[in-house]
Amino acid sequence: MYKKEDTTDLYGYANFQYEIEKMGTKHLCQGEINKEFLEESLERSDYLFVHSFNDEIRGFACVYLDETPDKHLYVNLICNSKFHNMKTRLTGDDIRLSGKSIMNEIKRLGEILEVKYIKLNAIDNVISYYYSLGYTFENVDLQRDLDKQHGLITALIHAQKQDDVLEETRLLDEIVGRFYPGFYNETFQRKIGEEEEDRKEVAREDGIPMVYIYPSRDHDRNRGGKKKRRKSKKKRVSRKSNIGHKSKRGQRVKTKKTTKKITK
Repeated sequence: MYKKEDTTDLYGYANFQYEIEKMGTKHLCQGEINKEFLEESLERSDYLFVHSFNDEIRGFACVYLDETPDKHLYVNLICNSKFHNMKTRLTGDDIRLSGKSIMNEIKRLGEILEVKYIKLNAIDNVISYYYSLGYTFENVDLQRDLDKQHGLITALIHAQKQDDVLEETRLLDEIVGRFYPGFYNETFQRKIGEEEEDRKEVAREDGIPMVYIYPSRDHDRNRGGKKKRRKSKKKRVSRKSNIGHKSKRGQRVKTKKTTKKITK
């Protein structure tokens, strides 16, 4: 992990930023984001996590530290090269490279900084992945919401495995309607500016907000009250990427603001 403002390591962040930009979006992000979003994310992040193997960059994550409404980390972009098995020369054992190690390191940073939670926007095809890592939809406040969330994600996993696009879309739309913060707010609806039947799809393109609440701080979570308005410390760069998001993860590429997890 490299901190941009770390005066004891002046070249760590800058060097990896340069190397990642030079590699471009095709190698690490499978071409699912545009160059501008990559460069802006690297430029504006407070922390850069780099996953390397045998001196080769295999993945990275751009993370911001926000102080409002509560102190938290925001994962703006995460990319990891495709999984593959490799034999170690010493043991001959297979090792699988994944982005989970990066997510664990981000959790550790949050513990050190004593943040209340980690936030990210999950696109359609990685909702279940982040759920398996302990992330929940931001609007899950009551036990009945937890039960509904579990049921929807379980059904979503099944639909995606069966390549049932119609059922997958229905479930994703239900998730947006129930758990996307402020989706039915008039201001948000005007901002989307699409035909009514397309609005949930447009919202999904930016990813559905999910949070990881640290267990020791879970009792401090604001439940049922009015949400504080979140003021972003930094301007987030908008990227639309439909990576198939399920459908998307199948994929079509737009430009949007979404936490991009490119391979699990």
